Amino acid sequence: MAKSKWGDRIPRVETGRDGADHWIVDGKSLPLAGRGSVAACLPDRTAEVQRWENLPGATYTPAERLKAMDSDGVACSVLYPMIAGVAGESFGAIADAELALACVQAYNDYVIEEWASASNRFIPQCIVPLASTQTIVSEIHRAVAKGHRGVIFPPFRRWSAPTCPLLMIRVTAMCGARVRNSVSRCAFMPVPRINLECRRTPGTIPH
Repeated sequence: MAKSKWGDRIPRVETGRDGADHWIVDGKSLPLAGRGSVAACLPDRTAEVQRWENLPGATYTPAERLKAMDSDGVACSVLYPMIAGVAGESFGAIADAELALACVQAYNDYVIEEWASASNRFIPQCIVPLASTQTIVSEIHRAVAKGHRGVIFPPFRRWSAPTCPLLMIRVTAMCGARVRNSVSRCAFMPVPRINLECRRTPGTIPH
């Protein structure tokens, strides 16, 4: 996102008076706790990280995530948003449609450029802007062309149309991998997080 155009409206992390980090989205302060939940990566599974600097590297660094996946025997990671809202609703709640679209596109591009490009074991899924049905469709086409494999749709609507498309994601195991429903210690990542795991079949999932 261009600083010259958006200035302080660009989403960012700031430390509040309470000493905890907060996610600032268009001037609104949202606590990092909850949006940065990484309890599955912590010794204390009930803990909430209050500062970004205390997040484990595997929660936001592709190389560290791959090491954690290897340690757990996880073949692939379907990437879901967290810091943008579990389904991107932190951006969906922005009243300015142009800013909301810019935030969504910045997130979708980040997932491809930083994560999907690091390894084909990461399965990217895009989030969508909610200004209108056409905006949703256009961004899905753009994101899929860049390499996204699925769509994350939030559980609410902001537009007034009487009907809206229902987007459903069908996830299947690939290359002989077996889908597993249990949660590993590296689930629930802030940007993005693991929601589905595939147990690796030796020789079938390349690094």
